[in-house]
Amino acid sequence: MTVKSYILSSLPVFVCAARLLSFKKAANELHVTASAVSQQIKALESHLDVKLFDRTPKGISLTEAGEKYYDLASSTLLHFGNGLKNFKASTKETPLRLTTTPFLACELLIPAMYEYSSKELRIETSEDIIDFESEDCNAAVRIGSGDWPNCISREIQPMQIAITGSPSLIQDITFTNISDLKRFPLIHSSAKADHWKRLSDYLGIDLRENKHIILDNYIAAVSAAERGMGLLVTLLPITNNRIKESKLISLYESREPTGLGYYYVEKRCNTNDIQNEALFEWAKEQFQKLNYKN
Repeated sequence: MTVKSYILSSLPVFVCAARLLSFKKAANELHVTASAVSQQIKALESHLDVKLFDRTPKGISLTEAGEKYYDLASSTLLHFGNGLKNFKASTKETPLRLTTTPFLACELLIPAMYEYSSKELRIETSEDIIDFESEDCNAAVRIGSGDWPNCISREIQPMQIAITGSPSLIQDITFTNISDLKRFPLIHSSAKADHWKRLSDYLGIDLRENKHIILDNYIAAVSAAERGMGLLVTLLPITNNRIKESKLISLYESREPTGLGYYYVEKRCNTNDIQNEALFEWAKEQFQKLNYKN
């Protein structure tokens, strides 16, 4: 082994001993003997022709030269570690990860995954607010107003709403005009997003005396509506297939702008990324397929 090779190979041992200021603790961390650490440090000092540690009965400490060498050695290992990580990432085919809400995933995006063939795609579901710092995802499809902090968001399509119910419910309780809403149980898809309150204010009708069924996600709310448990403020166009298949009947469709939309959201550093652009176009295409006349 050449001198240069030995010096490079000894960097992890030296950095560990210098960080812990103990050959014994370094040996435990490196799973070798304290004697092996001590001998390797002595050999390193001999190759460098400089004393790196002061050794006393009370322990070891870095010399002035040792402190300078520690700065060099630790920065070298850090730089190499980051470079190795980037190298592995550049040579490994990592899948694209898209997070969206459970209903959007099951109803729209997962059935179309076979069409996305340019790279492996993983779709993950969450109702939570987007946090790209803690979630290692490339992008998200979310319902909102497009103002997520520290993100770039592009509107895929504005969101419209309708009032729907199951055929059996509409048959049992006649609906002829808006005032008949007072006769129906009302299903909420979230305790936070009160679509019924906003819609009742727009229509000028008081629905506070209705029976209210409050659920915590849109999948559960749609299922409850299909079972005839009540009427639902239904999100369009993502629920169009349920209406087309007559699982839900549309009683009223609001033309009022909701101020909400379906957005493609990504990290700021992802802009102009070719794979992300392709993923955005694919997601937008899936929404366009839903825009048919009911």
